[in-house]
Amino acid sequence: MSSKLISYLKFYWNATTVYHLQAPMASDIAQIVLNDHRWYYIFDEIKTLSGKMDHPKGRKLFRLLQYFKPNSITIHPENSEFQVYLPKIKFQNSSFENFIFVDSEMDFTEIKKIIGNNGVMILNNPYNKSDLQNQLKEDKDIQLTLNFHYFLIGVRHSNLLEKQHFDVIDFWKKPWKIGLFV
Repeated sequence: MSSKLISYLKFYWNATTVYHLQAPMASDIAQIVLNDHRWYYIFDEIKTLSGKMDHPKGRKLFRLLQYFKPNSITIHPENSEFQVYLPKIKFQNSSFENFIFVDSEMDFTEIKKIIGNNGVMILNNPYNKSDLQNQLKEDKDIQLTLNFHYFLIGVRHSNLLEKQHFDVIDFWKKPWKIGLFV
């Protein structure tokens, strides 16, 4: 069996649905990643600019940016194809200082410096970067981690008091975990 299949099966076994998340911020983020299908005008422009883009992931990234409203946005590497989904505007009333999107290997201490005290980190394809994924999930300074198997989101915020980690999957992949059955 391939390592990708084994890693997905481990993820699937531990995963819960959005309906089992009790933490408000975790639930909000999971709703955006899994259930938000709003169409923004920018998506039409991006579709014409880049024909080979993985549009669903890029759209999720854009929606997450609308939720977090960071002061600064960093992408690694700088020439990532996801660059087109990152707005060049400053958000008003931002709730997070820094946002970093990591699409390739990067030093974890460097990531922590960029995130600061109120920041968000999104790791694209975390199972290709297992060392970085494990460091992010185990670090006590990153209070909330959400693993969607194709994205790993780490949040460091002053409102979060204790470390929490969730593996989250679409509810239709685990219909017995929609919250109706205990």
